[in-house]
Amino acid sequence: MRDEICELDGSRVRIIDSGGPRPAIVFCHGNSSSSAAFELLFPRLLPHARILAFDFYGHGKSPPARGAADYSVRSYAKLLSAVVQARNLESYCIVGHSLGGHAALEALPRLGRGLSKLITLSAPPINRETMGEAFADPTDGLIFKGALSDAEAWTLADAFTPRASVDPSVYEKVVETVVGTAPEARSGIGQAIFAGQFEDELPLWRQRSCPVVFVHGGNDRFISAAYYERLISQGPPPSTVRVLQGIGHCPHLEAPELVADLLLDYAT
Repeated sequence: MRDEICELDGSRVRIIDSGGPRPAIVFCHGNSSSSAAFELLFPRLLPHARILAFDFYGHGKSPPARGAADYSVRSYAKLLSAVVQARNLESYCIVGHSLGGHAALEALPRLGRGLSKLITLSAPPINRETMGEAFADPTDGLIFKGALSDAEAWTLADAFTPRASVDPSVYEKVVETVVGTAPEARSGIGQAIFAGQFEDELPLWRQRSCPVVFVHGGNDRFISAAYYERLISQGPPPSTVRVLQGIGHCPHLEAPELVADLLLDYAT
C-alpha cells in the first residue's frame, strides 16, 4: 500500500493506494474519522480489488483546509471527484461512511461512467426538509463541536462505536481519530450543514446511473431505520437496503468481516 501526501487543487491530501489493474474500491470516511477506519477491511479485499482511501481536510493525516468554506459536504464531494480523476480510475466502486457517504452522493454528477456502484454506510440521501426525519444526535451537539475535552472525546467516540462492541485497540483508535480531527473541521462541517450548504441528495440519488446499496446498522443511534424504509418504497430501482442487526453507526469497525464480505458481493 502506498501512503503519501499529495497535492490536489492547491491543497495537500493524504491518499492510500494499493495500485494495480483491478477495479478499485474508493473509501470515504465519516466526520471525526479517517481512512484508517477502513483498515480492518483491507486484508479481505486486497486480493480482489485495488484499494484507494483518503483523508478529508482536517482529518487523519491530511492537513487543515485552506479556509473555513472547505469544511463542508460540498467541498469534500469536490475532493472525492478530484481524487478519482487524479488516479485515472476507469472502473471503481465508492464506499462512503456517514459524512463520506453524503459527499459521495453529492459527487455523483461529477463522476463519470467508470462508477459501477455506490455503497453508503449509515448515510441515506437527504435534503433540508428530510434531515430532521433521517437524523438524531445522541451526542447533544458534540458531533459538531470544535475543541473537545477528554471526556467529550470519549463520549463522541462511544456514540460512533460503543466500547463494548469492538476490541479495545479498535476503540482506542476511534478515540485517537476524534481527538486528532482539527476542531475547525468538526465545527465548520456543522456550520455548513445548519446553514443549508449541501445539495438536495434525493434527486441526485434518483437520477444516478449506477446501482446504490444502503447499509444500515440496526442499532445506529444517529440514523432512522424508518427513514430508509420510506425512502426505498418511494425510490427508483435498483436500490437496496441491507440492515445489519445488532450493529451501530460504524459497521466497518463493529463487523469488519461481515462488511468486507458484503463489499465483495456488491462491489467486485
